[in-house]
Amino acid sequence: MITSIISTVVFVVFVLLIHQGPYPSRSTSAVKPVREYLEVGFLAGCLLLVPHIKFTLFWYSGWISAYLVFGILSPLILEWIVRRRNLSAVGFRKPINPRVIALVGVILSLYVLSKIVVPLITGAEFTFTWKRFISNSILFAFLEEVIFRGQIQTRLESALGTVWSWILSGLFFGFTIITQTTWLPEEGWRPRICFSWSISPLLGCCWG
Repeated sequence: MITSIISTVVFVVFVLLIHQGPYPSRSTSAVKPVREYLEVGFLAGCLLLVPHIKFTLFWYSGWISAYLVFGILSPLILEWIVRRRNLSAVGFRKPINPRVIALVGVILSLYVLSKIVVPLITGAEFTFTWKRFISNSILFAFLEEVIFRGQIQTRLESALGTVWSWILSGLFFGFTIITQTTWLPEEGWRPRICFSWSISPLLGCCWG
């Protein structure tokens, strides 16, 4: 219980700190945003299909492999081939708020340190692995930002404006996380599903 409270407080503080500082200029508004809606629908459909595709890639297995491939290929195909534009349009550019980068580095360092120090102090089993750290804290976190903030939010911003793009992309992020981790086809409904459906979309909006 105490760990959960501390984690929640740390999360809230991190969200408040990471949202300080300058923001990039908004995307250019589309006169007829039909293309934006179609591309968002395509991305959403692929994300809902991902949990049903399973194969093994490197040390990943199941739908995680499909998610990894989709996260890497989708910006390359949609931006380079379909849109014929640079990846800077979806966020691949030099950060304008260096303090956020430093903050992320500090948090990742503290995470690694806690995984090493806590078992030494408490005598608990040492469970830290570099593969899991790279996957959960860096690789998939980066891919989620590229998909939801880089591709989906920028297209919605061109069509609907800043506020609605932030709300809708955050809600869809939370909904997608639920369908991928809480409700999978082979597992059915879990007892915590109602809470997850309520809180995950809200956290998605906060994170955006």
